[in-house]
Amino acid sequence: MNNIVGDNVHAIRMSRGLSQHELAKLLDVAQTTVSNWECGKSLPNRSNIERFEEALGVTFDDVMSEQNGFFLRMPSPARPRGVLRAVCEQDEATAPVLGSIAAGSPDEMIERSDSFPIPAALKKRYPSSFYLVVRGDSMNRTLPDGCLALIDRTQVEPNTHDAFALQVGDDEATIKRVRTVEGGVALVPDTLDDSIAPRFYAHGLATGKIRILGKVVWATMPFDYRV
Repeated sequence: MNNIVGDNVHAIRMSRGLSQHELAKLLDVAQTTVSNWECGKSLPNRSNIERFEEALGVTFDDVMSEQNGFFLRMPSPARPRGVLRAVCEQDEATAPVLGSIAAGSPDEMIERSDSFPIPAALKKRYPSSFYLVVRGDSMNRTLPDGCLALIDRTQVEPNTHDAFALQVGDDEATIKRVRTVEGGVALVPDTLDDSIAPRFYAHGLATGKIRILGKVVWATMPFDYRV
């Protein structure tokens, strides 16, 4: 099935040398919206098309038409339909975002119910993985505040070098490195802030006071992250 509007949007964007993020900013929409247009998951509405016209000097037909669309009028399209389709198929993989988790003192995990794209190779390798949004600075050497940490729920055996998502008590959660020490367990930060110290929990893993939710296997930034 042809993706006429997606081909047109993609061709317009590439002709202007814009990334999806840059086009989204010009049109005042989310980057995921541009991606959905290009992959045929949704269509621009009237106000979106008006923004196309104002920001990029294109017409309604340039965006929406099959016979008079921008894609077919380009002498050499920036990317063939087959390549665009392959990219969109690769981008189909998503992982659920189950909540926000503290990278600081253990805090209540804020529940969410949405999803975020994941590279297809990672989805295949970690099929039961999920995202948690990192809040706080206690892991900011590797997991800055606002990033999405991908958690593999099948890896719950602690080691001395990986970061883990942990439940502390009944309803608090955090991301830390885990050190088994005499008499209990230490949750160790990985931070640029020297004032953040490890926290010790007596008999934590043995008593269930500390429960490992899974290992951090990857991390990414949300589309609207600012650097």
